[in-house]
Amino acid sequence: MGVAENKEVVANHIRNFPKYTARALETGDPAELAVDFTDDFFWVMPETVPRAGVHRGMPAVLEFLRQGMDLFELGTMETEIVGMVGEDDYVAARVDCRGRTTTGHNYHNHYHVLFRVRDGKISELWDFQDTKHLVEACYT
Repeated sequence: MGVAENKEVVANHIRNFPKYTARALETGDPAELAVDFTDDFFWVMPETVPRAGVHRGMPAVLEFLRQGMDLFELGTMETEIVGMVGEDDYVAARVDCRGRTTTGHNYHNHYHVLFRVRDGKISELWDFQDTKHLVEACYT
């Protein structure tokens, strides 16, 4: 796959993430959030966030996702792609995410996420965001 196709894989994932989240909350199944990931997928998140760090392989990723399923009120999450660039099998995306947290806070965070795409699926996700806002809005 080329860069344009890889960017489309990432764009579809970002656009569908609120829908995936809603389905996961409705079914109680975190696998709903992982439909675009390879079996050997890994997710890296700054360690200043609860449940963060490196989550490697589908069992670890599903547990990581399961632990975060109750962070947002059902149906309140929205994502917007601000910009994307790609090179080879990497795609970097700037994403705005808004929602209402289950702790009663309005959430608006700016993300920079580096994705790696392999055979039409996402194999890596490096997640950078305003971790202070995430912790204050979701965990306090």
